[in-house]
Amino acid sequence: MFDYMVKDFARSLTKIDDEKYRKCYMVKVKLQIFNKCNGKYDYKVYVEKSNYRFSKIISEAYSNNILIASLTINLVNFKDNNGKFITRKEERIDSLEFCRTVSKEEIVEFSKYTNDKNLIHLNDKPIVQGLIILMHLSRLVEGSSEITIKFINPIYSDEDIYIKKEHDTILGYVDNALCFKCNFTKYMER
Repeated sequence: MFDYMVKDFARSLTKIDDEKYRKCYMVKVKLQIFNKCNGKYDYKVYVEKSNYRFSKIISEAYSNNILIASLTINLVNFKDNNGKFITRKEERIDSLEFCRTVSKEEIVEFSKYTNDKNLIHLNDKPIVQGLIILMHLSRLVEGSSEITIKFINPIYSDEDIYIKKEHDTILGYVDNALCFKCNFTKYMER
């Protein structure tokens, strides 16, 4: 369920047809699940904040006019980094668990499905879309009502991703360098 919803959220973002969002890097994403969905859903997408450096985009899913889920994405203009990322700072971390590797083909396929034309996902060594990471982590924390991921360093195609679970947090590493921090909240029984 989450996979399709996240892919559809990503596709809904193309409704905002503005070239400036194709030159950005996702720094934070939050998925909130409010109600269960048993059928089709529609999307409403809007830009809550946007300036030359930072944008906040929200996509909401509705089923029968009831809000069922929301995806909030914070983007930073890639040009502010002069097209370069900070070199990963390695940390020696023991007890990491292999998570997965995202292939270049998977990145390109996701870009085609979602109509994502950001060049950082379509070059020779593409950066993995943050929403691919979100889809995978949502499987690991199934039954969560909220998942927030803060991206510290980019993850490139064909890099092995390792994780460390700590209560309601998952830390993601590549080559012993922290790349993302994920926090999640389990559904509360009422």
